[in-house]
Amino acid sequence: MVSLINWFLLGFFSLSVSLGTVVATLIVDDADDSTLPAGQVLLSDLTLVTIVGNDTLFALTNCAVPVTNQFCLETTANIDYDHARFHRFKITSADNNLSASNGPILNGFALVMIDIEEQNLFDPVIVDTSGGGLTTFTLLEDVAVGTQLTTISLAASDADSSASWFGRVRYTLDFSFDADPVAANKTFFIDQYTGSIYLGCPLDYESKTSYSLYMNVTDSFEGGREDSYAFTINVDDVNDEVPVFSAETYHGNIDDGSVNPNTVTITSTAISAVDADTNPLYNTITYAIDTARCSADSQCTDFTIDPSTAVISVSTGVTIDYDSGKMTYILPITASDPDLNFDPAIVYITVNDINDNAPVLFPDPTYISIYEQLAINDVIAQLTPDDLDSMGENVGFTFTQLNYPTLFSTDSSTGVVRVIQTLDRESATALLANAQFDVEIEVADHGTNPSAQTATATLVVEVLDINDNAPVFSQATYITSISECNEPYQNIVNISATDADFGVNSELNYTLGSNVGFFHLDEPTGMVTSLQMLDRESYPTGFSYKVVATDHGIVPMSGTATLQILIDDCNDETPIFDKSLYTWTISESASIHTMITTATTRLSASDRDEAATSNSQIKYNVTGSAVGVFEMFNEDNGHVRTAALLDRETQAAYSFDCIAYDQGTPQLTGTASCIVYLTDVNDESPVFSQTSYTITVNENLPIGDVIVTVPATDDDEPGNLNSEIVYSISDATGTDYSDAINYFNLGSTTGILSVRREIDYETTTEVIFKAIAVDKGSPALTGSTTVTVSIVDLNDNAPVFQPSNFYHAVLTPAFAEQFPCVETVVATDADTGQNGLITYMFKNLEYKFEIYPDSGCVSLRPDQTVRPDDKFSLRVIAEDNGNPSLSTEGVVRVDVLSMDLSVVKMVVETSYATFAANQEAFAEDLTTVCQQLKRGQFCQMGIIYFERNQSSKRKKRTATLNAGQSVTVYVYAYENNVDLSNAEADANFLTASEMLELFQASGDGTPTNSLQDDDVFGGYPIVSVEGVPKKDEKFVSSFENRWIVAIAIITILLILATLAAYAYFRYKGDGTRVTVVKPSGRNSRAKPTQPVSRNNRETSRGDEARRRNVTAPNNTSRQQNDFPDASKLRQKAVAPVIAPVPVGKPSVLEKSVAPKNLHDEEDKPDVGKIRETKPEVQEKPVPTQQNSDLDDFNGMAQDPATGRYYAYNTSTGKRRWLRTKEVEIMKEKVKNK
Repeated sequence: MVSLINWFLLGFFSLSVSLGTVVATLIVDDADDSTLPAGQVLLSDLTLVTIVGNDTLFALTNCAVPVTNQFCLETTANIDYDHARFHRFKITSADNNLSASNGPILNGFALVMIDIEEQNLFDPVIVDTSGGGLTTFTLLEDVAVGTQLTTISLAASDADSSASWFGRVRYTLDFSFDADPVAANKTFFIDQYTGSIYLGCPLDYESKTSYSLYMNVTDSFEGGREDSYAFTINVDDVNDEVPVFSAETYHGNIDDGSVNPNTVTITSTAISAVDADTNPLYNTITYAIDTARCSADSQCTDFTIDPSTAVISVSTGVTIDYDSGKMTYILPITASDPDLNFDPAIVYITVNDINDNAPVLFPDPTYISIYEQLAINDVIAQLTPDDLDSMGENVGFTFTQLNYPTLFSTDSSTGVVRVIQTLDRESATALLANAQFDVEIEVADHGTNPSAQTATATLVVEVLDINDNAPVFSQATYITSISECNEPYQNIVNISATDADFGVNSELNYTLGSNVGFFHLDEPTGMVTSLQMLDRESYPTGFSYKVVATDHGIVPMSGTATLQILIDDCNDETPIFDKSLYTWTISESASIHTMITTATTRLSASDRDEAATSNSQIKYNVTGSAVGVFEMFNEDNGHVRTAALLDRETQAAYSFDCIAYDQGTPQLTGTASCIVYLTDVNDESPVFSQTSYTITVNENLPIGDVIVTVPATDDDEPGNLNSEIVYSISDATGTDYSDAINYFNLGSTTGILSVRREIDYETTTEVIFKAIAVDKGSPALTGSTTVTVSIVDLNDNAPVFQPSNFYHAVLTPAFAEQFPCVETVVATDADTGQNGLITYMFKNLEYKFEIYPDSGCVSLRPDQTVRPDDKFSLRVIAEDNGNPSLSTEGVVRVDVLSMDLSVVKMVVETSYATFAANQEAFAEDLTTVCQQLKRGQFCQMGIIYFERNQSSKRKKRTATLNAGQSVTVYVYAYENNVDLSNAEADANFLTASEMLELFQASGDGTPTNSLQDDDVFGGYPIVSVEGVPKKDEKFVSSFENRWIVAIAIITILLILATLAAYAYFRYKGDGTRVTVVKPSGRNSRAKPTQPVSRNNRETSRGDEARRRNVTAPNNTSRQQNDFPDASKLRQKAVAPVIAPVPVGKPSVLEKSVAPKNLHDEEDKPDVGKIRETKPEVQEKPVPTQQNSDLDDFNGMAQDPATGRYYAYNTSTGKRRWLRTKEVEIMKEKVKNK
């Protein structure tokens, strides 16, 4: 056995061990014979010596100096104290015994414990925690004493573990490098444990602006590691000083009349201020006028001060005016720093008066008025100037006249103005000045500082008029003309005169010397206006008048002229036709441009206007309805012709206006009535009132009955042969209207269609022919229409069962419940519509079976069972929906076989769909093989059922068309040929063992060679033939359970008697039938419907839409996969309700209605047989028809078997299923009721 020597180790190693360090030497010993493999330890074979544990930092290797049975334990990575302080693991070793004959491989192991000892391996490091590596920090001088200086973002760290003494540091500050170490030592101190620096004394920027320090840090042990960090603290200035003016008051002066940018001259100390702060951010001084201390008389607003230089200037838009009373100003000012710390001062400003105002003549200009012809040297004005300068030499004036020296004179010292020449307002000089003289006069004061001021004023002298001039016309004679067509009150001419005088002396009135009532002269304006229309022919030379113009002077003066008015001709006569009515006749077949008029019938008109002028030149045209139909051949000569093809049937005559119009301006038009009559030609074919006729009539109408009138019209002229019509039924070559000619007569003159021979719907359902209408014109024209006569079916045909009225069904108890239909009877009816809708029912009351009234499906009742060897003969009636209805009777025979005794199953390798399509052929092929195997004896094979298999059971055959798909088919066989329509006739069937002898080659299910014949069964190969196990049989033995059946019958009879007695006493006199609520049949399957007999068919027909002729199904077999669950199929067929559950609270409760004629004597069943049957549950048939209109229903209920909802009408008994979206609508409707 291998053992490890000295393996319990305790090691203390330094804090960090590098890769490849040998930490231990291991010796392996084995007591077995070292000459044998079991005693050998291959030291170089590391697979035999392994480390077991959770530590991957160590490995076993061959030592640098090899020694027998010795290994070295060394590190595989750098080992750090902070990574792991303790290492524990197990090492195992095995011998080299590889032969099983020498025993098993033996192992040894030992535990290793290694502890890591800590060491001070790392220096502490001071860093700027902000990440910027800062060495300079800034503090404001107003930081409070004792404040932690968080802006100094320095801290130390040590890579040694913080859990050990080597990872902990202490801080100190060194001030020895500062210019003033003592002051610095007092100003700052540090927390030795956290490194936080605090302010110890106040900072003063003006005294000291920076400090130089070192931060030192050391490990906690003496002789430990250390680090230092040099940094500078700058002190930042704050605004703690206020500006100070050099003086509290200042004095200055400024000249009168100064404006911007004139400045105030400071006569005292210059305006200035200083700020003790040294930082430019705080010692910048701004000068301003202190408006808060200003008086209300614009002391401050007249001046501005430069914010930097303190220079005071006159405000923009202001003039310093000594003469306005502002002789001195008191101006408060301030000097402020950026933080608005300020010092106030006052500036006193004196205004120096100078001669700065010129004399003013008021008003300027000065207006005076004088009459012309004024005497020479008459005084016309006295000038009185004003001067704002009011002191000393500035007072006193000298006048100088600058123009019109020959007309006016001005005294230089007094300012008196005189006229020195006679003035004529109409003279050239006065006219040039518009009778107004602007006399310019200069006024100078006597000031000398800095010089005399002058001003110029205007004396406007207006010379007033006197009436000394007569009016003068612009023309001595005025000649004008006016049209005779002008309306009255038209302006003709404006005569005008002028008067050289002014004002009222020049205002004029005009008058006519004589006035005959034709014209009016407006006195103020001189406008001549006509008073009435003028006739040129009455006054060929016109009119001549003397006109007078008179002024409005005090002594009026007048002038005269001559006015001549001529009359111009105008187009005032309308053309007049020679006749008021023109009539013409033309054939409707006339071609375009056929002349209508002749030389004697053409249009003709005259005009009374002057001949040979445009006013009397006449042209002709047509208007209104004639445009586009007729036109002028020549508009100058009045001939008319056609412009389009004519159609009398569209328009028999055209009545329109013809016009004659002259060429004057405005153009005048005369009108005459024109009529064109069209003569008829036979150009219109007869047209029926409809392009086609569709008529519906009953079959078998009596001969002579009128069916319809098919009238036609002819648009040719009434009353002649062109519009007379003859009717007939078309017998054109190539058409087959023999049916129409055989069945109908068409009146030749009336167009009345009547019956010629009775029509049988079953022979002819529709007759289509053409009715012809021919006129008597030449050539004759024809029209036609299509007549469709649809024959309505009458109920004259009874239903007929297909293919015969006998049906035979075979079933077994095992599959009885899986058959949705034992048999389906199918009948057809030659009638259509309601007459062809068929309802199926039993002739007699059947308790074992039920029949679906709409589909003919005969089904075993859910609560009934059958036994082998049972046979049934069911009388079935197919009745149509005609009125009265017709019916026919059929027979359904049912034979019940034992599954294990009379049925075998065959596995056919083909798809389910393929077999379903070929099942009849399969049964016929089996019948042929069976008869061959029985050597010609009777044998007929049938299929009870077939189903889809999950996988193929093919055994011997190797390849088929549908490999991997198969169906199982259950078959039976007749062995005698008897009349099965006789229910009493015995039908003998081959037993299962007999069929297996015929079709099975061996006991393992292999089919005989006959069944493997590809020529016969190639499309559906049979791969196995087997019997049906007895365990599949599901029926109660009549021998083993006879007592149970007897007890059950007695119990049922007692229940029936109790229910009958209860119903009699409970509802005596009421007559209302009660629905019995109980589960139906085995497994509580929903009962499909109430059995339908001939006498109770009224309650079980369902919706009419379900009663349709259906194609006879293949009754050879029944496929499980072709149908849903039997109970569900029954529900889908007639949707029975065993116990309807009302939804909501309908106002009218639905009641079951018993069949009306259940106890009629004609179909009354044997009383004894009724007692032997089980009690029937009265059920309500629920319709399946889908109808989106819910107005026909007043209640709703839920089918407990399917959970579906249906609507019903308590009055009519009508019902139908509800769609999902209709359920909520119906619930709301019932709730509202």
